[in-house]
Amino acid sequence: MKVLVLGGYGAVGTTICGDLAKSPPISEVICAGRNIDKAKQLVQKLKSDKVTPRKVDASNPDEVMKALEGVDIVISTAIPKYNLAVMKAALKKGAHYIDNAVYATVDEKLALDEAFKDAGLTGLLNLGEDPGLANIFTRYAADRMDRVNEIRIRDGETCESKDYKFMATFSPEVFLGGEIFLKPLIFENGEFKKLPPFSGEEVYNFPEPVGPLHVYCT
Repeated sequence: MKVLVLGGYGAVGTTICGDLAKSPPISEVICAGRNIDKAKQLVQKLKSDKVTPRKVDASNPDEVMKALEGVDIVISTAIPKYNLAVMKAALKKGAHYIDNAVYATVDEKLALDEAFKDAGLTGLLNLGEDPGLANIFTRYAADRMDRVNEIRIRDGETCESKDYKFMATFSPEVFLGGEIFLKPLIFENGEFKKLPPFSGEEVYNFPEPVGPLHVYCT
């Protein structure tokens, strides 16, 4: 299988490219992004004949379409605002699709469900840590219970920086635009609801060394 990783030299993309390079079913991994020099540096670091660099601007539909030629799976670790266009391009080119973050375009992306099914393709959205793996673990557990009354997924961290007063542990744009100012989406009483930012505040006591932290719906 041939895999295109958009944002392949970023923090998440680097790990994905490295893991895919070790996977026997994968024949080629394309580390793609705007900065070809960074892509080349990662290829040299990984020292795998499977991994190749490619300059692809995710905001340029023509570049994305060309990069998808012959690709079986596209994984987008780029800024989420490009993901809907990449997902539509994957559908046109007959490639399976995965991303690890989404915010404003979630409804539009879910609307492509039938089109992906009709094409025999799989589209996985928000396959990050949380949402993502946490949702999979939750569903796995819920399917083995007689009844589920409530599910809460809490994420706490105490990262600090000596150089900056504010530090995002991932993309600042996603953190501010998707986690802080966007209305959080929850599932309650059988339907999805949007809440005001910073809703559902509580103090949760995380295991040490994190300890008690204020948490909110995001």
